Amino acid sequence: MKKLAIGILLITSSITALADSNLSAELLLGSADQKTNFEGSKSITGDDFSIGIRGTVTFNENFELELAYQNYGEAEDSFNGGYGNTISDKSTVKAFSFGVKGLIPLKNKLSLFGRAGLASWDFEVKETDSLSPVFDFNGEDDGVDLYFGAGIEYSIQKTWSLGLEYTYMELGLNVSGVKADHEVTNLGLSLGYDF
Repeated sequence: MKKLAIGILLITSSITALADSNLSAELLLGSADQKTNFEGSKSITGDDFSIGIRGTVTFNENFELELAYQNYGEAEDSFNGGYGNTISDKSTVKAFSFGVKGLIPLKNKLSLFGRAGLASWDFEVKETDSLSPVFDFNGEDDGVDLYFGAGIEYSIQKTWSLGLEYTYMELGLNVSGVKADHEVTNLGLSLGYDF
């Protein structure tokens, strides 16, 4: 993941030199819903507060490149283990992403947008059993998968913007030989500043 992040930074810095200094930074706050679907087994769901930062390079009013880091928080779920015990699962997802953003300007400083790209993610899970700590489990995985999203953006002034966005990504997990799909849907607000 570090190699990918370094590569993305190098690409972004090269692209920045091509742009007309149209850089912006955004603070991202939202609510992330997460669901893990294990093959032939149970599903784990949960939601939490998400936070992140994003930098963009604007080429024109319709096209931007973006680099972001987002922490989607911790999803917690528990279920009956069948022997009078409770099994609790906690999972976290963090991701660096690099992608493109297409905008359609509307009236009154509003724009609709869509985005897509690659997310380099880290997933961690901790499972505890109330019966005995012998049955506790910790696992992790990382990888790269597609993300996509859409939203609306309002330019408050020439330098400030406020956005409402929905983002989706599905991670293909393999944690200690157990395969699963992990879905992250994030509904968030962005506060942007143009340099």
